Amino acid sequence: MNQMLEVTIIQALAGGIFGLFIALLAVGFTLITLISKSINFVYADICIIGAVISYLLAPIFSNYWVATLVGSVISGLVGLGIGILITYCQSQRHGGIYIYPLALTYGCFLVFREVEGVLLAGAIYMPDPPISGKINIGIINLLYSAYHVFVAIFALVLLALVWLILTRTKAGALIRAAINDPELLSCTGIRVALIVVLTFIFSSILAGVAGALTSPILGFHEESGLNILLWCLLAVFFGGVGSLVGSFIGGVLLGEVFYLSVLWLDPRLAEVTVFTLATVLLLFRSRGLLGKPTY
Repeated sequence: MNQMLEVTIIQALAGGIFGLFIALLAVGFTLITLISKSINFVYADICIIGAVISYLLAPIFSNYWVATLVGSVISGLVGLGIGILITYCQSQRHGGIYIYPLALTYGCFLVFREVEGVLLAGAIYMPDPPISGKINIGIINLLYSAYHVFVAIFALVLLALVWLILTRTKAGALIRAAINDPELLSCTGIRVALIVVLTFIFSSILAGVAGALTSPILGFHEESGLNILLWCLLAVFFGGVGSLVGSFIGGVLLGEVFYLSVLWLDPRLAEVTVFTLATVLLLFRSRGLLGKPTY
């Protein structure tokens, strides 16, 4: 096999896994943004909380899967707390001003960053993957990490499950109604605040799962929350604000562009390439790939 072709395929697969990770977070980020009508700055740190808890509990349970489950549940509880605070701020707003929940999540973001700085102390942590070995993935007899393949398949299944829940279940219909017309939904006797909080929990569990499962691949450090937040925002704007499918496509495309840029260009220019691509797109299509016109 041509060595350059093999390296390109490996890099493209790595970009796809990273893109699915960002897509999974961007979908949850979009759900929270739509239902709370405000950007949630702390969402990316919930992902890191899931990764950190799983890393700390894995030696105690001697089972990374159990640690991942516990880390995801704790992430959901953090989402519960943030959701309750957000709904309280929204109930206290005057004249439709949403600056209060925005300030709240930014404040939590700063607090979590300080805590992460103390706990992680500048080190990079990368847990051992719970699945070892390599498998033939059927692309020119290329052997690839079995755990990487598992994470990619699991992320796709999880994204498909999220889509089915939102489009084919009563719970999904309630979430869509709370996003599109919360006043009308409240007239039916349904507590919109409860739907908002449950959506926060659901999205936070997604973030916790994503953080725990990808930490053996990507690792994490005290700046990971900020980096993930930037990637989430980029994927959401690139794919189109308000579009879950756009968030998925945006995350995957940006992941591929980033990893292939590392291979074909100077690695120091990889992030510059991604931001340049996003800037050019938004200059000519301000609503992103699949965003709806605002006029």
